[in-house]
Amino acid sequence: MNRYAERLSDLRLLYETVLREARDAGDLARYLDAELLISLWPRLWLPAQVRRGWESTFSVLTSTAA
Repeated sequence: MNRYAERLSDLRLLYETVLREARDAGDLARYLDAELLISLWPRLWLPAQVRRGWESTFSVLTSTAA
């Protein structure tokens, strides 16, 4: 695996973990970047309930889902 693929894989894992495990809005603000979240969104593995919750709150994520 090349360095770009490794970094992308690490970012996806970080974002998946934060989206599932964040305790409060401070955790989200501390670890997530909106533009990066939008670009990673279609490739993140999330439980359906978590994905639906985020997409219902932030419609921009629905438009990026493949």
